[in-house]
Amino acid sequence: MIGDSRLKIFIKVAIDSLFIILFISIFFVEVFKYMDDYYVTTLSIIKQTDYKISLTNEKTPLTQMIIASYSDFNDKFCGQIKDPQVDPVCDKRKDFETAGILFLTFSSISVLFTIYGIFSLFGVACGCSCCGFLKFYIVHYIYPGIYALALVLYITVSEIFTLDVPDNFDDDYKMKVHTGLILMFGAQFVSIVSVVFYFFNRTQLKSLVLIAQGDYVPVKD
Repeated sequence: MIGDSRLKIFIKVAIDSLFIILFISIFFVEVFKYMDDYYVTTLSIIKQTDYKISLTNEKTPLTQMIIASYSDFNDKFCGQIKDPQVDPVCDKRKDFETAGILFLTFSSISVLFTIYGIFSLFGVACGCSCCGFLKFYIVHYIYPGIYALALVLYITVSEIFTLDVPDNFDDDYKMKVHTGLILMFGAQFVSIVSVVFYFFNRTQLKSLVLIAQGDYVPVKD
């Protein structure tokens, strides 16, 4: 039974580690595209500009990507010059920034709980009693909920699924989902898998905790 319980602990740790990897990946990719040329990330906005240069009588397309923090974007692109394509982005810039900060804050808290849970599980697997200030099994019910709150806040504050475009722009300028948003939902799915896996194996895992604490002796067949 002990060996089987330890195997399940390592499976749980693997699932939680995948959650952390997905979380980190979110901050290196674009969450969504808006107004055709603007890619929104959790911490910045990327402006895409397409050029064509003449080489040997042929025009070669080139793409320039300008990465700007939200404050820099406001200074560089939301000044006195009116551009109907960038105006909707400027109008929503503050909401995008606030949504990113809220997501970073709450999702980071969920990751801290996840890391705590991983170390606790490793300690139990090694026969150590290291439940700390929280019973380790409670952590696995907490972090998916905190991450879900982070995701809901991001979607609600940014209004990502209800972003409008001016009447003179076609559907190509509407919001388009990118890798970051997929990773956000992917991390949520993994966290749910983690808590479901723990829920159905909690009896064995808790018995291993008792063994580590010396409060329980397994019955040998």
